[in-house]
Amino acid sequence: MFGQIGLDYFVSNKTTLSAAYIKVHGKFKPTDVSEIQTDSLMYTGNKTGFSQRNSNSVREFDVNGVQLGMKHLFDKEGEQLTADGSYFGVNASSTSLYTTNYYSGQSGSSFSETTRRQRVGTADPSFFSVQTDYTDPIGKSKLEAGLWTSIQKLGYDNNNFSLDKNGNEHPSAFGNSNYKSTSSVYAGYVNFTSTLGKFGYSVGLRAESSGYTGDLLNTGQHFSNTYPVSLFPTLFLSRKLAGDQELQFSATRKINRPGFFQLIPYTDYSDTLNITRGNPDLVPEFTESFELSYMKTIQHNHTILFSGYYKYTKNLMTRYQESGSNPDGNPVLINTYQNANSAYTAGAELTTTDKINNWWDVSLNLNAYNSHINTENLKQPSQPAQWSGFGKGNSNFKLPMNFTVQLTAIYQSKTNL
Repeated sequence: MFGQIGLDYFVSNKTTLSAAYIKVHGKFKPTDVSEIQTDSLMYTGNKTGFSQRNSNSVREFDVNGVQLGMKHLFDKEGEQLTADGSYFGVNASSTSLYTTNYYSGQSGSSFSETTRRQRVGTADPSFFSVQTDYTDPIGKSKLEAGLWTSIQKLGYDNNNFSLDKNGNEHPSAFGNSNYKSTSSVYAGYVNFTSTLGKFGYSVGLRAESSGYTGDLLNTGQHFSNTYPVSLFPTLFLSRKLAGDQELQFSATRKINRPGFFQLIPYTDYSDTLNITRGNPDLVPEFTESFELSYMKTIQHNHTILFSGYYKYTKNLMTRYQESGSNPDGNPVLINTYQNANSAYTAGAELTTTDKINNWWDVSLNLNAYNSHINTENLKQPSQPAQWSGFGKGNSNFKLPMNFTVQLTAIYQSKTNL
């Protein structure tokens, strides 16, 4: 359920204030049944076991949010200043019951043993952001600048229990946690766009600083990371050519920060098929991208776009599986995250759109690329670079009575992960 009520106040014909209250409520009840075959390879001989696992969950959340805004228009047409702020608070809860029945023999035989685990969790994240933007048209040019602040406070309390035959709960040593964290981002940007005849360009620069602190309250552990000011330039160039042709070039630098559950340093054993652990030492990944494109329009019904691109990522955040032990001392594999040394992707892409007639149009996208991930910093050899391909085709058919049928085909080859 989603609801919103808002108010706009026109202070003058150039200044407007706005406010809104937002309410969201959601509830989900996912279920899952898994038939599992487990093969144990031992020097005394191989052993195969069969089990059935039933997962039943209830997840519920409430969101309350407030948004405030201001927009001011200047005497010059197109010149304006905006300021916006928002706060959202969330209360969420989840309960999951995992029931595992072990077969006495082959799959489908009687059950010899049943285990039940329950996970109960609550979360109370809050999100606060403030942003201001200024736009000033200067002839055929445009200047844009702005500031942005975002603060997120996240709390997560998770408890696991084993259930006996009578349904009584017994606290489990398999990963209980009470975790709180605060992350903040401060940024400012300036961007200038203009044209010179058939030549267009846009150049910009964003400065950004961020930090993260977290506390695992049940163990007294404290974690923190501070990321100093980083610069993110952008450059876009375009040149119109004769015959409805255009060349485009772009160069950008972007950042991708780790999420809450990627950072939380708690091992979740509640799902024995997917034991997970965050890594508080994760740092953001930075990507430099370069792309050169050629576009051609033929009789306004057919377009072709060919692009060559190269992307280089430093500190690539990647899934990582490591060996560990559960509280009983048994060996397990734990799914976590690490920063790989670097990664690159280089490739070419072809996109075409064709309007065959008034009732049939077709679009096609083909992408071939070479990718490589450098994992030498993780003390293991890197996989060799690999060529991969992606293809997608869409065909739309207009039928009588305003009906439309779409046929889509997608192909994705193997790729480096």
